[in-house]
Amino acid sequence: MTNPVSIAEGTFTNRANATLYVPAGSKAAYKAADYWKDFKEIVELPESTGIREAELNKDADSWYTLQGVKLSAKPTERGIYIHNGRKVAVK
Repeated sequence: MTNPVSIAEGTFTNRANATLYVPAGSKAAYKAADYWKDFKEIVELPESTGIREAELNKDADSWYTLQGVKLSAKPTERGIYIHNGRKVAVK
């Protein structure tokens, strides 16, 4: 995105003392645009790299809590756990 976003006048009341963070490649457009150019500083964010690839580690006998914490063995307390990629109720 290189064009400034449309915004209602008065949305930001303290522009003269505020820093505006804008997407990579759009700083010049914001510096030239009415309203946006009134910010004290305009900082261009680096381009996001995102997540390109994730590797799934499937341990055949791993147990996890619903919060993603790996357990050392099959749980003995009642509850719902993750085992082999599925939710399992331990009663």
